[in-house]
Amino acid sequence: MSNKIALVTGASSGIGESTDGRYGTAIAACPGSTRGGFALAQENDAWALSISGSFGAVPSMDDDGMAAWAAELDCQDVATLLRTSAPLGDPVKMRYPASTRWRYDRMTRFPAGFLVTGDAMRSFSPIYGQGMTVAALEATILGRLLKDGTEDVADQFFTESAAVLDVPWATVAVNDLRFPDAVGDRSALDPEPGAYLDRLRAAAVADPVLATAFLRVTQLMDSPAALFKPEIAARVPA
Repeated sequence: MSNKIALVTGASSGIGESTDGRYGTAIAACPGSTRGGFALAQENDAWALSISGSFGAVPSMDDDGMAAWAAELDCQDVATLLRTSAPLGDPVKMRYPASTRWRYDRMTRFPAGFLVTGDAMRSFSPIYGQGMTVAALEATILGRLLKDGTEDVADQFFTESAAVLDVPWATVAVNDLRFPDAVGDRSALDPEPGAYLDRLRAAAVADPVLATAFLRVTQLMDSPAALFKPEIAARVPA
């Protein structure tokens, strides 16, 4: 996966809170389309923009090429911002090979006096925006254990952190494994909820209630079970 990130300024673009109540837009890659884009309003009429490509699709590094790339997305918000705004600096390119999780909680022995946390324990693709949230949850666990004077802090920390990591890791894995080219174990995937979530994602494009529910789950504010509540399911086309 490759990301290109830039900051631009230009309130005249006509996108954002000033015109339609939105503070940003996100276009995720999906099977059949390996391109994605993201825009988030910043201070002083600036926008943070990101475009991404997976499985060999690599965005251009020049402004015209970046705009042309974004123009191929299903939603034109990012492309419009790129065409109508002035860059505040040079874009930054980042490559990310794969999401990875190291299971320290399954080790029978761990060196005394050491601890592993953050990206050294798990590394998510940045397009999901979960890395800092999970790191904060891990820090909360560690702070409590240190305050309580827990014996064998590392063992307890890895056990509790693993439980926290299960949800975002499952979310990332299930979404990535929708792509035929993704490498991973699909044996535990259930096609029925997968098909339901595909319909939910499609409907969320025009339904702010579904979009909010989906984002609350991906940003770890709610559990995945929230997407299957009757009031949410009733909004998803059969």
